[in-house]
Amino acid sequence: MADIQFRKSPQSGPSANGQMYSRSCQMCNRRKVRCSRSQPCTNCVKSKTDCVFPGPGRAPRRKKRPLKAELVARLDKLEEKIKGLTGELNVAQTQLLQRDASAIGPSAAEESPKKKERPIGTHQPQEHYRRCSVGPSENEKGRLVVDRKFSRYITHEALVSLGDQIKELQDLVGSPNNRSEDSDECGDLGKEYMHNDTFFLFGYSCFADSLCDFHPSIAQSQLLWEIYQQNVAPVIMIFHKPTLETLIRKASTKPDILDRTSEAVIFAVYFASVASMGPEERQRSLGEDHQSALQRYRFATQQALARAGFLQSRNLPLLQASVLFLTCLRQPGDAEFVWTMTAAIYRMAQGLGLHRDGSAFGLNPFETEIRRRLWWHIYLLDWQTAEYHAIGSQIKEGSYDTKLPLNINDSDLSPETMEMPEEHNGFTEMTFCLLRCEMTVAHCRLPHVTSAKGPVMLALEEHIYELAKIQVHLQEKYLRFCELSVPIQWVTDTVVRMVFARSWLVAHFSQWISNEIPLDSSVREQMFQTAIEVVELAYLLETDDRTVKWSWFFEAYMQWHAAAFILAELCDRQCSPEAHRAWSVVDRAIRRWSQKDFQKGVMILKPISRLMERASVIHGCCEPNTPDVLGASIQPLGSFKVSSHDCIPNDNEPGPCMVSLEGDEIPSPMDLFQDILFRDIL
Repeated sequence: MADIQFRKSPQSGPSANGQMYSRSCQMCNRRKVRCSRSQPCTNCVKSKTDCVFPGPGRAPRRKKRPLKAELVARLDKLEEKIKGLTGELNVAQTQLLQRDASAIGPSAAEESPKKKERPIGTHQPQEHYRRCSVGPSENEKGRLVVDRKFSRYITHEALVSLGDQIKELQDLVGSPNNRSEDSDECGDLGKEYMHNDTFFLFGYSCFADSLCDFHPSIAQSQLLWEIYQQNVAPVIMIFHKPTLETLIRKASTKPDILDRTSEAVIFAVYFASVASMGPEERQRSLGEDHQSALQRYRFATQQALARAGFLQSRNLPLLQASVLFLTCLRQPGDAEFVWTMTAAIYRMAQGLGLHRDGSAFGLNPFETEIRRRLWWHIYLLDWQTAEYHAIGSQIKEGSYDTKLPLNINDSDLSPETMEMPEEHNGFTEMTFCLLRCEMTVAHCRLPHVTSAKGPVMLALEEHIYELAKIQVHLQEKYLRFCELSVPIQWVTDTVVRMVFARSWLVAHFSQWISNEIPLDSSVREQMFQTAIEVVELAYLLETDDRTVKWSWFFEAYMQWHAAAFILAELCDRQCSPEAHRAWSVVDRAIRRWSQKDFQKGVMILKPISRLMERASVIHGCCEPNTPDVLGASIQPLGSFKVSSHDCIPNDNEPGPCMVSLEGDEIPSPMDLFQDILFRDIL
């Protein structure tokens, strides 16, 4: 009867006379949305429902149930749902076991003969290499729980299903306040020691009441920020520079008001800048010994991370600071520490849901893009540390669906961006990072010769074909836009050349090692020349004037595999001008690499040292019949000019594609490599 008493006809009521109702209609009141108070109201018109306004006077007050009774009722409902989910899980497990048992039976054996092998010379189109695995998005139902600046990713089916209802219960009773990670006050230091697990990593001495004494002066802070933009940001694009610059300016003037997370970010940036500087530059710019400056900012960064409790944190900027810190470590024993810590970083990334693309959670474009950048730098760090220790990486294909970052500049993105910016057709601040990511992913997805079932030559042919497809894709998308007169773009082009030469060489290692098919002498010579070029390019990236700002970065990517192949070949070759050139190249490179403390103790160093001893007996004291060509072999790549010869190889020639170096035409190992690479695709 109450509904009949309050119902108004559309023709009656104040709106008929151009007036507005003083109260919301019943539908808007029930849905708790703003009502236009016209007859009919805007919301009811959109939803095509009757718009009914209450009559004058107060509505009868509903008897309020006690809070405890309401909570008990809701908990009872949750318990029933949990029991239902448990029953469904048991049924699903039973069905899965039955299906697995049936798959082992005769039916599985009947299906296997039906699978036909692909004929030699035919190639099925594969998924575009820019797209990442979509395994988690299809099979994994996760939820990103966001609370202010913190977030946590959960995949437990029951938790995801009941999350909204549990949140409602928390709203009813009030959730307890978590420990504030933004607070600068240390409180009782003894209690914090007991509850902060970070200290066992950095030591209990790595904690202080305040880090104000470690902050540089305003002038030095600005200098370190400029060095970061020049030396670090072009090769490590984890942070959004405009946002970071605002924080740097705040820290340089008022460091005492920084929260713990911001302080960790600031010191990670300072440490990265100092690590990228040479000893002379540190002394000249900072006024202190290079080791003292490095240890000072490393200690401060460790303190800041410990104070912020980064192991327990669910904070994205804190994880960014941790990844930047680990990526820039270059001191003795750091390779082992970084390898171990990368496992923890990966777990923290999973906890934040970084292995899932931000678009799946409806995050804004800025946060989505920053999460992508961070995830892919973790991905690269994982692969780098795994190679140091000759062990497989943690992150497997199919375990993530995070897309690659966009090929854009930082100026195209801001926290206020509402739509994803358009990608550039050209070189941007993200291009170097994107090329590293694409080449690493492509390497993971290439058919590996060593693990292939079947003839080695067939697997090698498929590997080389796919490698050529990747190179064509990268050339079309990125490299054709590179201006070699710009240092970072020249560096990018050189890195790609080195990586593809190395990939071609590694692919042929299986044929070289196996006795299935004897290695043809021409192929062996091409492998030898390609290995020399890989070592030359790696040495060039560390020593050339155009890479002086980023040589610190490339010092961590020593090409030990190519050097090992050269030494192994030299042990079987007699003295000759070509052998002397190879020995000069590899001896010079290995002497430089061996001086780097970062990789002392790496697995491959022991066999390298034994090969060096054997090769030096034969070639170490040889007097060459021709002048030393090491200087010519380390010429800048920009001086190489492809001749006008036809680049399609003849059947009787190893490849007529030549390069011109100071007027003399000689075969280039990279061109020989490209001839084989493109023979079947162009």
